[in-house]
Parts: sequence; structure tokens; C-alpha cells
Amino acid sequence: MFDKEVVENRPQILAKPLATINMHSRTLYILLVYILIISCNSQNQENYNRLLKKYDTGISSEYYELITDGPEFTALNLFDPAIIAKNNIRNCKIIQVHTDTNKSAKYVEFDSLGNIIFEQNDYFWDRKGTMQGVYSYKYTYLKNIHSIKGVHESESKDSIHNIYHYDSDNNLISVDFNEYSRRLKDGVVGDLLIDEDFEKYPSWHLTKTKKYFSNYTSILIQSVVDSETTWIEKYNIQIDSLDRVVQIDCYWDSELKSRERYSYAKNKVFETYEFIYNGELSDRRFITYSIDSSNRLVEKMGIKDDDKSVYSTTKIDYYQNGAIKKIDKGDWYQIFEYNIN
Repeated sequence: MFDKEVVENRPQILAKPLATINMHSRTLYILLVYILIISCNSQNQENYNRLLKKYDTGISSEYYELITDGPEFTALNLFDPAIIAKNNIRNCKIIQVHTDTNKSAKYVEFDSLGNIIFEQNDYFWDRKGTMQGVYSYKYTYLKNIHSIKGVHESESKDSIHNIYHYDSDNNLISVDFNEYSRRLKDGVVGDLLIDEDFEKYPSWHLTKTKKYFSNYTSILIQSVVDSETTWIEKYNIQIDSLDRVVQIDCYWDSELKSRERYSYAKNKVFETYEFIYNGELSDRRFITYSIDSSNRLVEKMGIKDDDKSVYSTTKIDYYQNGAIKKIDKGDWYQIFEYNIN
């Protein structure tokens, strides 16, 4: 039925086309893959654009604080501008104490309105991302932050300059992230880079832009690199009849990444935080916030889901004038020292 020689040599016969692929065929294959990638990326951009058309441009300061600091009573405002201005405070040094070691963790200077105008972080981090480094701040006439400029890591030669843009209604519409560094030469790609892959001299260049959109129940953050959307963060927000946040779902593109649920009692806020990975629950934590009679956060306690053990406790003390005096983490604490003009 079959030619014996053909049957016996079938593997060799099938292998011949693979062995004879020439350079032109390989180039064609690479080109086809490239076209496919471009086509998929173009489709993704169209999907992003359709999604963004459903939202209004810009987010209010309340929405911005919600996604950067958390709901009311759960966020610790280290330097309330109203308190700083009222007490004519010009600067503050935060001393971090761990066993027998004292370190200057943070130094901050303020303007007459209580806004931070200079900040040096040595051993300090906060949720907004002002990590170790030196920063200067400028503000709009409406007291909104206009720009942050500085060196964001110890001994780093790269500088940052983030510029904030607002609309006529004082809503944040975008943030440009600029960096003063040596750029990659045109055409250079990959992870294993050497010194020759970079331009000889540093220069200011835009690395990323975040654009903000919102409607009554959601916030979108569009990250744009080289004029193309790289991803979109989406926050779905649920509010109860008393206008309190009860749930925040965070998505990266269409994938759910985390869920925060809140419930309220007298002088207490309870948070359940769930981290989602590949559509499944990866981790769950419980956090209890204690509020004093002046509606200030005085204690934050974190509890693990598996064994219900306490994994962290933070206690906050205040001076009589309302400024933070001490943040106690248990095995270490921070002391706030103010200079009043």
C-alpha cells in the first residue's frame, strides 16, 4: 500500500523541510511574528480607548486621596496642613529609635500654608511612594501639588521631576513622570544591557504619564509609555447610605488584584484586605483602626487570616496642638520634633 522506502525514511523526509529553511524564511517568520504582535497591541489600544470613552476626564482630590491613602479614618496624615499652619510650624525632624540606635528618618520643611516644600527621607517610607531621597515641592494657587523634584534614592545620580496637571474644576487629570538620566540609545532593547547601550550624557526625558478618569462609582488610571497605553488600573468603589466607603475592588486591566472591605462601629473601622492572584484568593488580612473623640487615628492593628495572630500594631500619640508626637511600632518607634516660628 505504501512504498517501503518512503515509510522507513518518513522521519528523515519530514525533517528535510526544517533543515532547509533558509535565512529568508526565518526573516519572514520573524516579520510575521512582529506583525502579529503589532496587530494584538493595536487591538489592545482600541479596547483601552473604548473603555476610556465611558468615563469623565479627571478625578477629585477626595478620590485621589482615597486611592493613595485609603478611606477616611484609616489614613494617617503625618502633616495636616491646617494644623501645621495654625501652629506656625516651619520644619519637623522625625527620629527613629530601634533598641539603642537613633536615626534621623525624615526632615521636612513647610510653607506658611502648611504645605511641604522640602523633604529628606533617610529611613522612611509612606504609602504615597516618597521613598528614600531628597525632594522639593511646588503648589498651584489652589494648594494642589504642582510638582515634585528630587533624587529618589540614596547616592543615585538619576533625578525625578513629576508634574501634576489639573482642569478648570481643580480635578487631577494627569501626572508626567520625568527622569534625568542616561537614555537608552535608539534601537537598543533587552534586559542584559551594558554601558555602551546608553547615551553618553544624561538628559531630562518623559518616562511615563498617568492619566486619571472617573465616574460616580469608579476610578481609572491609564499608564502611557511612548504614546501607548501599557495598562489600566481600575478601582470600583461601593458607598453605603451614610456616604462611607464599604468596598474597593482593584483591577489591573480586566484582572481583579485586590479587594478591600470596610465596616464601621463606634470609634472603630474594620478592614478586610484580600489579595487575588490568577483569579484565586492568595492572602487575606484583617485590620482594625481605632479612632479617638477628635476623629484621629490612634491605633492600627493587623491580624493574619490563617492563625488570627497579630502581625503588626501601630499606636499614634498627639501633642495638645494636634500635631503627631509619636508613632510606636512596638519594636521601634518614631519621635516628631517640630520647630515653631
